[in-house]
Amino acid sequence: MASNEKRPKECDWLVMLYMAGDNNLDHEMVLSLQLLLDFGPFEKDAIVAEFDSRRPGFGTKRYDFTDTKPKPRGYRLEAYEVEDRAETSTGNPDTLTEFLNWAEDRYSAQRRLLILSGHGSGTTEDFLMRDENADDFLSIDELKLALENAKFAKDGKKLDIIGMDACYMSMAEICYELREQADILIGAEGLVPTLGWPYSKFLMRAHQEKACKKRPLDTNEVATLIVKEFVEHYQAYDTSVDLAAIKLESMGALKKAFGEFVTTLKQQLEIHPEVCNRLTAAHWNAQTFKSDQFVDLEDLCALIAGIRRKDGRAYDLGFDDTVKEEAKGVRKKLEEAVLQAGCSGFAYQWSHGLSIYFPWAYVSPDYANLTFAKSQTEMEPEDRGTGWGSFIGDLVTQTRRESRYDWKPKPLPGRDRTVLIAECAEACAARATLVPHLKSGCDCGIKKRVHSAVEERAERIISQLEAEGLGGTDIGRELTSEVSKLGRHSTKAKYATTREPWIARREAADRAMSLKNFAPVIGVAWWPHDPPDWCVKSKKKGTAAAPSAGSQVSAGGAR
Repeated sequence: MASNEKRPKECDWLVMLYMAGDNNLDHEMVLSLQLLLDFGPFEKDAIVAEFDSRRPGFGTKRYDFTDTKPKPRGYRLEAYEVEDRAETSTGNPDTLTEFLNWAEDRYSAQRRLLILSGHGSGTTEDFLMRDENADDFLSIDELKLALENAKFAKDGKKLDIIGMDACYMSMAEICYELREQADILIGAEGLVPTLGWPYSKFLMRAHQEKACKKRPLDTNEVATLIVKEFVEHYQAYDTSVDLAAIKLESMGALKKAFGEFVTTLKQQLEIHPEVCNRLTAAHWNAQTFKSDQFVDLEDLCALIAGIRRKDGRAYDLGFDDTVKEEAKGVRKKLEEAVLQAGCSGFAYQWSHGLSIYFPWAYVSPDYANLTFAKSQTEMEPEDRGTGWGSFIGDLVTQTRRESRYDWKPKPLPGRDRTVLIAECAEACAARATLVPHLKSGCDCGIKKRVHSAVEERAERIISQLEAEGLGGTDIGRELTSEVSKLGRHSTKAKYATTREPWIARREAADRAMSLKNFAPVIGVAWWPHDPPDWCVKSKKKGTAAAPSAGSQVSAGGAR
C-alpha cells in the first residue's frame, strides 16, 4: 500500500446497511437511519450505510455511524454523511458491489453483517431492492454475482450474516443459492412491516450483551439476538410477523433430503393417483405465505408425515410409509438448518423458519432458473437440483379443473416455432437501449452469450404459453418485454419495462383467487340458460338478442 493511502481501520464487526428507498419505503428508511443515532456501534465495531432515496435531487448518500462519542439531542443525520453521490440504482448488482468495496476500504473487519433493506418478493416477480426511479431490481443470480465480486470474496472470505429486511426472503431456494456467500441468512417467510427491523432495539440489546459477556458477540449470538428482538418488538403491537436465522452450510444436506422426498412423491404419484388428493390436502392445511404461493416446508412435511396433535391423536392424511419417512428426513435436516426461528400473531403461527415455492394454479417460468428447482439429472453436478420445479408443474396440470368451455388452443400464428424464437432473439439483441454491450463493435462473445440467454428464455415462455393454450397471442411483443430484463443496466438504468399482459393477468387472478386452479381460456363466454325476457332489449333500439343456450361468443373489444 502506498504511503499516502489511508489504511482501513480495524474493527470486530462491520455492519453494512444497503437501503433501497427509491420507492414507498423512503420515509421509513429515513426513520431507521435516525434510530441508529440513539446508540451507534460498540467500541471497535463499525456501522456504515448507503441510502438511495426517492426524493428528487437527493441522490444517494453514504453514512458512517462509527463515531461513538455522545452527541447532543437533536444532532442531525447529515453530520454522519461522508459521501453524496449521484442517483444510483439499487437494483444494479454493480451498485451493491461498489458499496461493499467502499466499506471494505474503510474498515478491516473480523466479521461482516450485510443488511439488505427494501422490498422483497421471494422467488416470484421482482426479487429484491426494487428501485422505482430506475425501474430496476435485483434477481437472485444478480445478488449472488454482486457478493462474488466483492473484495472480501476475492480474498476467500464471505459474509458472516446476510440480513434480509424485506418480505418473503427466508426461502429454501434463496438460501441454497447463497450458501457459499454467507454463513447465516436472516429473513422472514411472510410480510415484514413497513417500518422494517427495529435497529435501535438490536443495538441496545447488543450493547447489554457485550457488556455482560465482556467480549465481542459471535455470529450465532448476533443472529439469535436479531431474531428474538424483532419478534418481541412486534409482539408488543399484536402484529403477525416471523423471522428466522438459517445456517447456510446445512442447505446442501437439506437439498439432498428434499430431492429424495420429491423422487419418492413422483414414484408414488405414478402408482397411486390418489396421492395427488392427499398432497392437496396437506398443501391446504399447511402454513402459507404470499397469497398461498409459498408454504412453510417444515409444516408441510409434518402434515405429510402424520404429526400428532395436542390431544394425542395422529393427523394422518393417509400417505404411504415410504413418503412419511422421507418427510421426516426433511424435517430432521430442517432442524439442523434453522439456528433460531420465532413468530408472533395468528397469521404466521405455524411458521418454522423456511418456506418453499408451492403455487396452486400457475408456476412462474423463471422458477426453473433456480438451482434448487432444477432437475436431478442435470449434466453438471453443481446444477443438479431437487426436481421440485418440474414436479409442481406436473401437479398443477393434474389438479387443474377441466375447462367449462369446448375450446381448443390456437396454433402459433403462421410462423415456424424455431424461426419465431430466432426472430425474437434478434429483435431483442438489436435494441441498443437493452444491452449496451450489443452496440456495434462489441465483444462477439458477449453477444453470443446474450443471444443464447434470450433464446433460452424465449423457449421457456413459448412452451408455457402453449401449455396454457395461449399460443395465438402476440408472442413476439410479449417475449421482447420479458427478455428486456436481460440488459436493463444502462448508464442511467432508465428504461420502460412492460409486463407481458397474460402473465400480469394471471398474477392478478392468483391474488384474488389464489386457491382456484381453473383452466385458462380466452375470448369465449358461456350462457347456460336463456336470459330472462327483461334482459333482452328490443331490436328496435339497435340491440341484438342474447345468444341461445350453450352458445359461445367472442369477447373481442371490452373494457
